Amino acid sequence: MKRRYLPLVSLFFIAPLLVSCLSNDDEETIVYNDAAITSFSIKTLKRVVHTKSKSGADSSYVVNFPASDYHFYINQLTREIYNPDSLPLGIDASKVLATITTKNAGVLGVKNVANDSVKFYKATDSLDFVQPRQIVVYNQAGTALATYKIHVNVHREAPDVFKWSQPVKQQSALGALTGMRVIVNNGRLYVFGTEGEHAKLYTATTKSGADWHELSTNVPLSAQAWQNVALMGHTFYVYNNGVLLSSADAQNWQKVANVALKHLVGATENKLYALSSKGQLVVSTNQGKSWTRENLDKQEGQLPQKDFSLLVLPVKTNRGVNRLFLGGTTDKNNCLWSKIDDAAPNAEQQPWTFFSQRSADRYALPNMNHLQVVKNGDALIAMGGAGMGESSAVQPFAQFYRSIDGGLSWHQYGNLTFPKDFQSSATSFAMASDENHYLWLICGKTGQVWKGRFNELGWKKVQKSFTE
Repeated sequence: MKRRYLPLVSLFFIAPLLVSCLSNDDEETIVYNDAAITSFSIKTLKRVVHTKSKSGADSSYVVNFPASDYHFYINQLTREIYNPDSLPLGIDASKVLATITTKNAGVLGVKNVANDSVKFYKATDSLDFVQPRQIVVYNQAGTALATYKIHVNVHREAPDVFKWSQPVKQQSALGALTGMRVIVNNGRLYVFGTEGEHAKLYTATTKSGADWHELSTNVPLSAQAWQNVALMGHTFYVYNNGVLLSSADAQNWQKVANVALKHLVGATENKLYALSSKGQLVVSTNQGKSWTRENLDKQEGQLPQKDFSLLVLPVKTNRGVNRLFLGGTTDKNNCLWSKIDDAAPNAEQQPWTFFSQRSADRYALPNMNHLQVVKNGDALIAMGGAGMGESSAVQPFAQFYRSIDGGLSWHQYGNLTFPKDFQSSATSFAMASDENHYLWLICGKTGQVWKGRFNELGWKKVQKSFTE
């Protein structure tokens, strides 16, 4: 075994860094040169909560908020301390009692906001973090220091507030469509629709929402093509007069295969789903060249026949595993299905599960004409026109519905309402959610275009963990 010895020359470099003395008890005291903050935390803060009384009047009250669950991260390279999860709206950051730990019992000082003067800090001192503050830590010997900037981040807006805007008040070409579907791809909105006996295709950027123009296709599309279009990855697919077509830009289409389908239902990142000519749910894993029957826990009679929505909900606990949601309607009832889709090569394929819902059920989704369902954040949002079948009493555009359990249960969502001046045909409209979590409403007859988002879905995501 090799022994390691500290070279003698190293002792000459270490010696000046150490100061030692002997007390009456012959105890040795070592003073280190390091100056660093090693932890920062807050326990309790005051929070003003705003609410409404039963009469609708605004009121507020103050509570003690447990802030210890909000972790602060220290970047030792930039010497910044911050909480990536901002504290909620209403937090009073002007009087903060913080627990600050230093390396080797370093001494802390607080810089004045107006100048560079420094006041020594005690654990009982209350600090004002309405704006970032600079904290100085000195080593024991007083020969070195480090300055940290501390940010106590507080939300300035409520997370569950939804705001609508109108990028364009009226787009007459969109208003002329008697049927439509909107698809989001690569930062653009694509509206597939029909006007009279002709297929129409319009596009605009999600950034603007006002720069609409018509696209011409190299292949004539049928007037009902809007009911048979899907996006797999970033490739468009349409079932058109017995032929499956694909396109990268929605303009230039090429033949994939002749196939007997009833409807193209939707797609995931690598699979296409459809109803076969026999009414069976089928899937293709080779871009539509061949199809196999899917396994269901109910008979095909429970499958939707129109207004299809196929959505992918990643399972956060398992990488490569998704929950698929398939929704749609018949004239009598809506038909909601779900399955677990595991991308692992040897994974056991699970059957589709039917969500039985009756209009009398408290948490049921009404059966609405031209039902629209989109994924927005981690939730599903649904809306539609007039009720059908058991839901015939439902008025068009009466309410948005929200599901946070993958479509099993639905709630009327009061935080999301239709825009004040919303006007649309009750049978021609479309809804989409884009890559920045904005909801889009395209209105038939009026040609209105609406755009809105929940505040929390627009908040910047800050890195919380780091790997070497």
